[in-house]
Amino acid sequence: MESLNRRLTLVVPDLVAPGVLPSTTLVHPCTSLDKTVSDTQPRALELELLLARGERGTAANNPEELLFKLFTSVPAAPLPTAAATYLADTDRRAEGWLLRADPVYLQTDNARVIMLGNDYLNIHQEEAAALGGILRPLFKTVGMELEISHPKRWYLHLRENPCVVFHSLHEVLGHDIHAYLPDAKHWRSLLNEAQMALHESGINQAREARGELPINSLWFWGGGTLPAAEPSRFTKVWSDEPLAVGLAKLAGTPHAALPSGAQKWLNLANAPGEHLIVMQRLEPDFDIQGRINVAGGRAPEATVERFNTQWAGPLCAALRGRMLKSLSLYVGHGNVFHINRSLLGRWWRRRRPLTFYR
Repeated sequence: MESLNRRLTLVVPDLVAPGVLPSTTLVHPCTSLDKTVSDTQPRALELELLLARGERGTAANNPEELLFKLFTSVPAAPLPTAAATYLADTDRRAEGWLLRADPVYLQTDNARVIMLGNDYLNIHQEEAAALGGILRPLFKTVGMELEISHPKRWYLHLRENPCVVFHSLHEVLGHDIHAYLPDAKHWRSLLNEAQMALHESGINQAREARGELPINSLWFWGGGTLPAAEPSRFTKVWSDEPLAVGLAKLAGTPHAALPSGAQKWLNLANAPGEHLIVMQRLEPDFDIQGRINVAGGRAPEATVERFNTQWAGPLCAALRGRMLKSLSLYVGHGNVFHINRSLLGRWWRRRRPLTFYR
């Protein structure tokens, strides 16, 4: 018996992207997996099965664009990410034009300045509030209001659209920031002044004395206004990802925290219809110079294996046991796989190494 006609859309932004692939599967896609991977090496068997048996389609490559397309008819760019995450963080709709001004760490590497973001920064709310107090007068002089709504998500309220190109923080991670700086001298100057204020702050001096990375810059991105609410096809959204939560709130769709695994979700998701699960982006694997390690490492490999055990395996079983009607699996790099019980039975479609889907 099919359980309540449940369908699942599962978004895992970087599952098969460079840097999160198990190193054991780095083989030529046309090579037989059985001949290249020994039995002693880890395998993501259920995940490989879902990808091999599913119908492959195309999707937005950018996870933020993908989420907007799942919820709204907002054009591809620029995406008003700040307005949506602000709704998630505050339960309030921002008035006017909103821009993210996230605290980040930049690492100097010879002539380059590498963006390492803030995933590795342990920022306390008290530190964020104190730094906000230091920076707020700087922005006020140019007619902007700085609001600290989350330790790692800061917001600038602007009177109007500045008509400047800002690049997503995730787009810049691991890269030299010079090619991604705002295309306006005024905004570059404002960023430099903010960096100097952060450098001189006692907060950062104390962080470095404790052996922690300093918060030595901001990154402006995600500007726009909140789009109009549109009907959602989803019965419920399950996620801790702020953009997904914000878009669910905008649509008036019930939402809950991300369950620990598929079996937990199957036990909790009692309502029929299409459910959406959105996982947060996987952390990039940086080497000591701040470059993204695209060869993969222990953490990315463990992440794929953990996903296979906690999600892919139970979902395969649920499809076979008619406890789940269908699964649409968004795995990153513009790939989506649509799977149901009938498709799962296509035994002649052999598993491929995950590198085949890059």
